[in-house]
Amino acid sequence: MTGSRDHRRFDTPAKLLASVAASHPRAAFELAGRLGALRNRIRRRWPSAAEISALFSRLDRRTAASVAARAGALHERNRVLVHGIVRYGLDFLRPLVSASESFRAMSGPRIVATFHAGAVHAFGPALERMDAPVLAFRDGSLFASRGTVEIVSTKGGEQSRSAALHRALLHLRGGGVVFLALDVYQGEAIETQCLGRRLRLAPGAFALARWTGAPIQLAVARWEGHRVLIEAGACVTTAEAASFWLEAYLTGRPEEITLGLLRNLLEIS
Repeated sequence: MTGSRDHRRFDTPAKLLASVAASHPRAAFELAGRLGALRNRIRRRWPSAAEISALFSRLDRRTAASVAARAGALHERNRVLVHGIVRYGLDFLRPLVSASESFRAMSGPRIVATFHAGAVHAFGPALERMDAPVLAFRDGSLFASRGTVEIVSTKGGEQSRSAALHRALLHLRGGGVVFLALDVYQGEAIETQCLGRRLRLAPGAFALARWTGAPIQLAVARWEGHRVLIEAGACVTTAEAASFWLEAYLTGRPEEITLGLLRNLLEIS
């Protein structure tokens, strides 16, 4: 698995592509995908075919190598996406993001939960278009909120997390939407199984659902060429059901796994 030194080494092409993503998004993201896939085939990591096979045992060796290359392409597109958001905010991204009818039809109170799969950083524009006010939790601030979207950092100690949970509780009781990633946790976690591996999920969403009766609606963001489609998944009530849904989704689209989620499942630091 690639270390931080390798990531810094390849920051330059990602930043260069991000600098033209606003004016030429198709070219920037298509080239990013090709570079990521080529780098994976040459270096045989980001991730390796063996790591893919460890999670998707039904894949033959050639298919696992192909999935690894596509996961490498996903990783590079996401790097360009993040650098683009840091550089331009969401302005360049808004025209590139669309949402399925099932996602657009969501209303509050509701907990919209996702995983680190696909284009996870591209949810911002879709959240801005929701009818209900959105309280979005993330590990640090990546973009400035607009309209009825408020970003809340998950960083901090137990007291900060308790305060954030209380805010989410009040927000849901007021008819709002809470957005968060289930596979980001600090401190206590719920242990589940996904792809035959241990997957730890944050307990906050499930506690909020019990306290308020708000449904937990899963959602994913996936690349379609240089564009991103946000789709609604199943409504779940337990962490086990959420992990089962993720396993089914990744089994059908193994190239959507991000390196962060892969590290989580393989317990690679």
